[in-house]
Amino acid sequence: MELVGENLWLIKDDSLFLAWGLIVSAAHAGKSVFITWNKYFLLNLHFKKSKGNSRTKMAAVQVPLPMLGEHYIRSVHTLKYNTILLMSDGDVYCFGSIKGLNLIKCLSGVRCLAVLNDGFSVIKVEDQRLLLQMYLDLPSFENVKSTLQYTFDITFEDKNIFQCEWQHDEYTLTALKVTEEEKQFVQNLFGLKEEQPLYVHIFSIAGHVFVLTFNITGLSESSYPGYHIELLCVYASHVRYIRLLPIENLCLVVLSSGSVDVWYVSSLLAIKQSQTYHTGSEWMDYDATSDNGDIYYTDGDQLVRLRFMYNIQLDECFVHTLIKPVVGIQACTWVDHRKELACLSDNNIFYCIGFNLPIQKSSGRTLNMLASDLNRPMGLRQNAIVSRFEKRHQNLFQRELQREYEMQKLISTKSYITMQRKILSKVHWKVMMLQRSTISRNILFRARKYWI
Repeated sequence: MELVGENLWLIKDDSLFLAWGLIVSAAHAGKSVFITWNKYFLLNLHFKKSKGNSRTKMAAVQVPLPMLGEHYIRSVHTLKYNTILLMSDGDVYCFGSIKGLNLIKCLSGVRCLAVLNDGFSVIKVEDQRLLLQMYLDLPSFENVKSTLQYTFDITFEDKNIFQCEWQHDEYTLTALKVTEEEKQFVQNLFGLKEEQPLYVHIFSIAGHVFVLTFNITGLSESSYPGYHIELLCVYASHVRYIRLLPIENLCLVVLSSGSVDVWYVSSLLAIKQSQTYHTGSEWMDYDATSDNGDIYYTDGDQLVRLRFMYNIQLDECFVHTLIKPVVGIQACTWVDHRKELACLSDNNIFYCIGFNLPIQKSSGRTLNMLASDLNRPMGLRQNAIVSRFEKRHQNLFQRELQREYEMQKLISTKSYITMQRKILSKVHWKVMMLQRSTISRNILFRARKYWI
């Protein structure tokens, strides 16, 4: 790796390296470790500040991937103690050292993986069954048979409720350990009346989105009476990522079409509401790991930040877009301690981009002023009056449309009748003329016969 600027580094590679992804493996104030990969190997990129000056030293370590035919890296996940790789054939690897990978033998047939505070959850295929399993994260997976905690059979016995092929469909999984502050949000979002789940898993298979909730109390090794599974919705496109944000009262569903479906709990109705934001482009790469739920994506022509904010007074979610015209970005990841977006371009230049602009402050002030105005005692009453006026106006508009439709229908009926009358009058006239001519010929024939 070569330094080409103050905050720009170049990856030199003879095999024309093209990044398939980029994540932060470890990050704190003085040191950052990034992982990027392609089909054949991955790179550990180490950035460390020198003690004598403010310059940053860099080191790149190439780690070859297992030769598994046409299989490739599906995703890379950073846990508390380990960084694990999920392959397209369902095998899972972890770093035994900085230069080597070890196969986790207790995991196979894995379709997707989600990170929890003390471990991770997976969806895997085993003996013609679809299982959701929870594992603990340990400092080392060597000499450990299994760290399995719980297993849930989500195939509903012999019935395939997903109506899809498990081997070739797209999977996503999101897990959340519910705290006391988040219980109300989870219950309202998923319609749980009496249950108080400790863990929530939202997973998707071929566009079908499901939720699995359970509490540890009542669970045993032989039976699992304490979990509940339900179909939430079905999308025409594949689901790429789901993010739960209980503090912001949001659940973000990122679709492969480049759209984001936003779920939130209505402050007036206390039930789930949704609205869809369309970006109009397919994403080459994205990151949705920031603490406040911001989504960063690249479509090859620009970098875009999407910020979702729920307004409790208006009972609506607003989307703020910030665009940077940076061309050729292949992969990106959010670095939280630097508040910057690390990017890797198609010409293998690695650099960081900040998104803190004054326009954010001005929009934030506008929202604060709006919120302060609506916090007055008459705010909600005014909103109700406006809502009733909009409904009344909509009803009037619908009645006017119906009246215009009836009028056009009547006019068309009258026109048809008038046209039929004209046709009948012409036919009657021709008949009368024909009768007259026939009578005239008969009179002439009789007169001629008489004279003869």
